[in-house]
Amino acid sequence: EAIDWQTNLKVYGFDSLSGMTAVSQINEAFEIQISFQDLYQCATLAEVRQLLELQGAETPTVQATVPVRSESESLDRLTSILSDNQEALWAAHRLDPDNYGYNAPVAFVLNGKIDADLWSEACRRTFDSIQELRIVLQEDAEGLVDQRVYDGLEADVRIVSAVPGEDFEACLKRDCRLPFDLYAGPLCRFRLYERGDESSVFSFVMHHILCDGRSISAVVAEVLRSYQMLRSGKDLVACSTILPSFFEFIEWQKQWLITPAAETTKAYWLERLQGLSDIPTLPFAKIAEPGARFQGESVFMSVSVDLMARIRRLGVEQNVTPFVVLLSAFYSLLSRFNGSEKQALVTPFHGRTKSSFSDSVGYFLNMVPLLGDVREDLSFSALLQSVHQSVGEAMQHGDYPFARLSREFGKQSGRPLSEVIRNGFYYHNTDRDQIRQEGEGILDQQISSIHQEGEFELVMDCIQVLSLIHI
Repeated sequence: EAIDWQTNLKVYGFDSLSGMTAVSQINEAFEIQISFQDLYQCATLAEVRQLLELQGAETPTVQATVPVRSESESLDRLTSILSDNQEALWAAHRLDPDNYGYNAPVAFVLNGKIDADLWSEACRRTFDSIQELRIVLQEDAEGLVDQRVYDGLEADVRIVSAVPGEDFEACLKRDCRLPFDLYAGPLCRFRLYERGDESSVFSFVMHHILCDGRSISAVVAEVLRSYQMLRSGKDLVACSTILPSFFEFIEWQKQWLITPAAETTKAYWLERLQGLSDIPTLPFAKIAEPGARFQGESVFMSVSVDLMARIRRLGVEQNVTPFVVLLSAFYSLLSRFNGSEKQALVTPFHGRTKSSFSDSVGYFLNMVPLLGDVREDLSFSALLQSVHQSVGEAMQHGDYPFARLSREFGKQSGRPLSEVIRNGFYYHNTDRDQIRQEGEGILDQQISSIHQEGEFELVMDCIQVLSLIHI
């Protein structure tokens, strides 16, 4: 498809995720330093070209490559400290080992008769081929915890026959909520539910300390690829490129945190978050019972095709993404309930600002705070522009680990940031093209009601499926 230099990039699906990836690749390819905020303000490719010309960018003579490690290097790096954000998840697990707030499940309907034996083999081969899936935690006598890749670990793969008359979705959700043992492992489960009507459901659930949503897509795609190859009688060929491991990311982050850039980012956030504790909480009709921490339920709705088209049209007119339009609406709703012009929540940031990690598996995700100002005298168009600006700034400073920022904030305010911000806004637009491609002929649809629950007090979770949005 031809790309028009003057067409608004939002028409082509440009958003914060693709923007962060583009910034990293542009800076590496042209050896310049543009910020995400600079690119985020560009409406068209013509404006992007002007931005690059102002930075003195010249056509690169060498194709940017992804650093790879040798097989021997990959085998030497089987143990690592936890990242800051992993430490926070481990602390939450110790507080309540049976909680499911950090179980991250996905489920897909499969068409036709699935060969259970080949499917089980595909899941096992995927588990064996991605070392990050075999990570477990280990604790020494002094209580210090790290993580290691346990090569003797076996995949948790099961074929389940659905019971006639039983509420299948309730059964599926119940299985997805089963807790994980972070020390014994494995920290992920593969299930194939046979429903007896020429359709099956595949679910993959893992603890978030293992990997993030983008990684889940890669794992599911690999299961589908392996099954299709086994079913056709072809030999499975492993990818020849060994991607940088998550442990290498932890080392990179450790080094980045002692740089002036990290100190500048921390200073930005601490100044931006001053006075945040004054924002009223939501007036819940019922207070959670003791022991109900990390437990949650969901209410679902789907945005109609017509309304979604209007949201996209408004975004193009205002040069903002559907993310910004829906976030602005959520801010307005929160303001109506808590009576405050100031709003605060968190949103996931992919955390892969170095392009070499773009396809790696691991818990790269980082939560970033978002602050909204919903004044009565502000038109919705003006609110969109204000939110667009604040989102751009937040993503520009998204590398600083939320767990560490929470502690630093607590030193100033007396309460950690994780206790002050208890609402979230998620917009899942992770590219599912690879899943659809590998699942051609057998993949029907994703079950949008199966997802993470219980992490915050209130979350607006927007799941993009092709041109539709499920909330």
